[in-house]
Amino acid sequence: MSMTNENLYTNLRDLKLKYFIENYHAAAQLAAESQMSHIDFLAELTDGEINMRSAKSVERRIRNARLPFEKSMEQFQWSHPEKINRMQIENLMKLDFIDKKVNVLIIGPSGLGKSHIASSLARLACIEGYNTLFTSAIEIVNTLTAARAANSLDKALKRYTHPQICVIDKW
Repeated sequence: MSMTNENLYTNLRDLKLKYFIENYHAAAQLAAESQMSHIDFLAELTDGEINMRSAKSVERRIRNARLPFEKSMEQFQWSHPEKINRMQIENLMKLDFIDKKVNVLIIGPSGLGKSHIASSLARLACIEGYNTLFTSAIEIVNTLTAARAANSLDKALKRYTHPQICVIDKW
């Protein structure tokens, strides 16, 4: 590696430009072969960096959401049960309720698909850039009870009030 390449690598590493580090050699070679302009070369690398960071952010939000399973509404069985109001659920998937700070309750008998719908909403919210938490009511009660006993209730409450969406399953 030449001194220039070493300096470039060090600078890219210090700037935390991982996509650049992994792709600048191949991109520079392709740019030279295709007589790409410097601006187009840099634009292609920056697009790759942004796309990689965006994907990692989504992965991080989904991991932090603690979804019990990753479901989407494409996997939902609309034909069973028949009592589901599809238009209403699809309207929820627009996520307008988040910015309006409106609570959503999904109620019904066991086996209706409430957890599937809630998990799909949470997953979609993560993809759209919202911080989300999926938890159960009993977990909240147990966590807050233990935190109160340990005089750390304020900190524990932040766990449930910080996310833009807190899905509470199994009431």
